Amino acid sequence: MRITARRALAPLATALALVVTALPGVAAADGPSSSWTVTSAPPALDPADALRPAPSTPLPSAAPTRATLATPEDDLKRECQSRPEAVTRYGWAKDRFLRCWRGNRKVELRKNDSPIPGGGTKLAEVDFDYTLLAVAHNGSRQVDFTFTFDTFEPKGGQERNISDLRVEITGCTSQIVCAPNPSASSRTITEWELATDRRFGATWTTPDSTGDGPLKTISAAVGLNMSIVTTGRPDVRPWSETGMAGGATVRFDSAGAKAGKHHGTVFSDVIPTFNLRALAARDGRSGEVMYTARHIEDALLRPIRTFPSFPLKSPPGRYRADGGLDQRPLHRLFDDATTDKNRNAAGKVCNDVWGDRARDPNLDCDEYPFASTQEGAWSATNQGTQPWHGSARLIPSADNQTAGRTYLSIAFYQANRLLDWDAFYVEP
Repeated sequence: MRITARRALAPLATALALVVTALPGVAAADGPSSSWTVTSAPPALDPADALRPAPSTPLPSAAPTRATLATPEDDLKRECQSRPEAVTRYGWAKDRFLRCWRGNRKVELRKNDSPIPGGGTKLAEVDFDYTLLAVAHNGSRQVDFTFTFDTFEPKGGQERNISDLRVEITGCTSQIVCAPNPSASSRTITEWELATDRRFGATWTTPDSTGDGPLKTISAAVGLNMSIVTTGRPDVRPWSETGMAGGATVRFDSAGAKAGKHHGTVFSDVIPTFNLRALAARDGRSGEVMYTARHIEDALLRPIRTFPSFPLKSPPGRYRADGGLDQRPLHRLFDDATTDKNRNAAGKVCNDVWGDRARDPNLDCDEYPFASTQEGAWSATNQGTQPWHGSARLIPSADNQTAGRTYLSIAFYQANRLLDWDAFYVEP
């Protein structure tokens, strides 16, 4: 009877072993006995985020304030704490030079002794807030990163003494001189806890003479990865998270005087907005560009008032919050010969509509989209063979010149380091 009972129980024991192995959270005999697991996740990256315009940069005060005397990193971190976009993988871009990411993670080490997902005996944990700052330089081919654990609260047993928490800023390529390389820091959880300064920095540079094309550009996608690995314990499954920052592209160039400064670095995925009214108001010169500002407004909001006139004309350039991925920004044009062709094509509209008045030396033929964009009257129409979704209008010459040279060229193109084909929006 005993032999019969044992033989009967053997298949049952085998079946139970298979069931237990299949249950989530219960380790098989040869599987990990415990696992590091994150209990929070970042918001998903919306593809439309990449097409959203950068927020308007605060206008400078007449006199320096305490805030403006701080370092760029200090000011950036202070602003970053109040920006909800900073907790997304895309991060918050103050402009094309200043960017930040922040977030929180709670990572727990639990034994795989429970059939309930997320269950199991907790052995250790670490709960932290972090900030990653990035400062690109207009005037040199350099970007500086600063990563900081703002809060760091570990708990639990001795596993944290032998568990390495690694932070890495990714994107460094063979064309970029990265210090350190890799741009990473790794310490045990206990070492991070006891450190008086829980941060590390990295600097990426590129030689002025290197890069692709006549502008000598080099680009890299910036990312942020973290991991926890328990040294000497293959039975402990590590935690690893990649893409904690994403969608950011840093670009180095030597575009020369046309870009403002001969060399520079920007986050080229950030799309700025040209707001002529705001720029002129900052300088107290609103009245000097009122005709150009009105022309932009009519072109974008009331195209029926503009020439050339045809049904369903729709000039590009304005960002639409409800447009998602269907946006129509303008793009800078570097080639002077094509810019002249755009200006001449728009001039023909002024000649046709205003006749002899178009030859008045006190008047200029103003155009929108601007002659210095790929959407100009010649470059966007297959050399003038297709309808131009733009507007040409006679306005006072001084108004046109101030708007074009002082504000579009210097205060916007050069201030934002916009190169050939770089996108931007226009605020009417």
